[in-house]
Amino acid sequence: MVVLEKLLVSYDYILIVEGIVATLSIALFFINFILKKKKKKKKKKKKDKKSKERRPYVSIIFPSEIGKNASYTAFIYLYNWMFKHLIENEKNNMIESGSENYTDISKRLTQLLVEEGDKFSIELQSDTFKLMRERIDFSWWTDYNKFEIDFISPNEVGEGEIFVTIKVNNLLVFRSVLTIVIEEEPIIDKIEHIKSAFIRKVFISYSRKDLKVVKDYTERYKALGIKVFIDKDNIMSGEIWEKRLSQEMVKSDAFQLFWSNSASKSEYIKSEYKLALKLIKEGIKGQYYIFPNYWEEPMPKCPEELSHINFYKLENIPFFIKSLYSVNAVIDKLLIRLKIKEISDKSNFTI
Repeated sequence: MVVLEKLLVSYDYILIVEGIVATLSIALFFINFILKKKKKKKKKKKKDKKSKERRPYVSIIFPSEIGKNASYTAFIYLYNWMFKHLIENEKNNMIESGSENYTDISKRLTQLLVEEGDKFSIELQSDTFKLMRERIDFSWWTDYNKFEIDFISPNEVGEGEIFVTIKVNNLLVFRSVLTIVIEEEPIIDKIEHIKSAFIRKVFISYSRKDLKVVKDYTERYKALGIKVFIDKDNIMSGEIWEKRLSQEMVKSDAFQLFWSNSASKSEYIKSEYKLALKLIKEGIKGQYYIFPNYWEEPMPKCPEELSHINFYKLENIPFFIKSLYSVNAVIDKLLIRLKIKEISDKSNFTI
């Protein structure tokens, strides 16, 4: 028997099955898309004008000087402007109690537009402190949201950090680092106010082959009122692109890398993340400036230069885009099939 011919026949069956699955996936997407559009129209009629847009405030109140090996609490608030006085009162009560030295980070996300039902996530990381929880998920239904973050200090003096990230619908909108001093005997009556880093503009680094995924996420950013720099839309013909990219990185608050198999093969992307690392090294950008994402499984191999950074998996990739990736995979396999057949015909190879 001709073994190679048997293998090709088996491969044909696999391709047919995968092709049918991919086609059905695309058909289901369009049905789902039409149904969702109808639901959205009904919801828009019911919504009150005041509930359509909200520009939230974020406040974090935490002890900036603490003792060794003890439990403490930080407070994170996400709220509408009418509750601003309530947060001020809570902060003043904490200060008057004299139990800890509290630092306050407060800022209105002036460009951020939030609708009822938007999904928020608060992510916390620390190498110094033991956090009782590292993630909080909630939906924006009320105009006042308060969360307590309990943590334990280490048994040695020094300085530690808690890194806070807030996302809306899986999009990065807020980043800040809470710097806390650990003392033998912490100062009680010293009060500080510090500035925080808010995301207002994002630099997008991506492969053109992944434009459908990237476009979907850039549209979500724009819907939240966050500016996005993407070379395809923002660099004019004849412009010196290397100089422009460098300028835009300096202006941006976050460097979002869309990491994929295609991106891993791009020299342009390599030069972009190396420039971002250089800006961090020179102190122009903070250590959390680079925000890499991935969506393919398994995750493509991480570049050695970025191995110290956590890669976040993108959620809610549209069904249609996933289906297109499936179709492309089938096409790639078909091309391999044709190449094998061509080699077989030329060599007339049998066993």
